[in-house]
Amino acid sequence: IECPTGKFYKTSTSACTDCDKNTYKDTTGDEKSLCVQCDSGKTSPAGSKRKNDCTSSTATSLFVSPVFTT
Repeated sequence: IECPTGKFYKTSTSACTDCDKNTYKDTTGDEKSLCVQCDSGKTSPAGSKRKNDCTSSTATSLFVSPVFTT
């Protein structure tokens, strides 16, 4: 099975499934070992397809200021 980028072949489900969060896979193939761990301090969503998907954990958090109506 040739899985697309961001996915590996999971034998228990007999299907391509997303690489784990905090990893990425920028090549095709079926091995989970092709899912590469993000650099230290960086995170990515499951199924990430390139190293640039790994971002600083502080950069991904959003600050929402409260809105007060009078």
